Amino acid sequence: SHLKFWGESGNLCRSSLMHRQQKVLQILKKYLKLLFRRIYVYNKSGRPIKRGNASDTAYLTCSVNAIHTEDFGGFTSGQLPPGWTGGGNYTDRIEVDNWNGAGGSAPELYFNFGTFNITEIYYTYTPSIDATSATSTLALSFKHFHQYYTGETPPVSPPYTIAVDVSTDGGTTWGATSFVHSPTANIGPETASVDLGAYKGNTINIRWRISGYTYWTDGWSIDDIVVTGS
Repeated sequence: SHLKFWGESGNLCRSSLMHRQQKVLQILKKYLKLLFRRIYVYNKSGRPIKRGNASDTAYLTCSVNAIHTEDFGGFTSGQLPPGWTGGGNYTDRIEVDNWNGAGGSAPELYFNFGTFNITEIYYTYTPSIDATSATSTLALSFKHFHQYYTGETPPVSPPYTIAVDVSTDGGTTWGATSFVHSPTANIGPETASVDLGAYKGNTINIRWRISGYTYWTDGWSIDDIVVTGS
């Protein structure tokens, strides 16, 4: 009446399931509600780290359908994550930071504020993510916390935009997603969910971007990125 398997951490998306285990779970996926009453995940020491009803699809969906995950753990503070690319005026403005403002665990990705009264753009994007197997669905979730600076009046309101874009040609061109905000107040901490169905079946890069009078951002924290597809 129970399903047990092993994981590296408390987050099922980061469990080190072997390829064979993933295939078995995919086969069992639609039958789990009938076969198993509860799902257990254990760490290396044998301690239970996740438990949920088989009807709680978040557990299974995350473990089986996760294409790419990133929690920025083990990366050096003050630098871009290894394999990530920066653009625009990103130097000294985008880095891994030893903080947990987005609601995950430190460290996280952090966007700092820009130059006073100047419009600019800076961004960073992931290494290439193979989503060619995701022919039906493709989605992104991430934790974030955007802080808005209220100490001075901006020249326009809202002064800037934060957004997530997707490329299918290695970062040469970019397409929009539903995540576009022009803040005039703090946003979050919250978990953002973004439908990437328009880009399913491709190898993709995902970009986090800020543009406009960026001096009026008081910081944008990003963590626990998960790309899922089927």
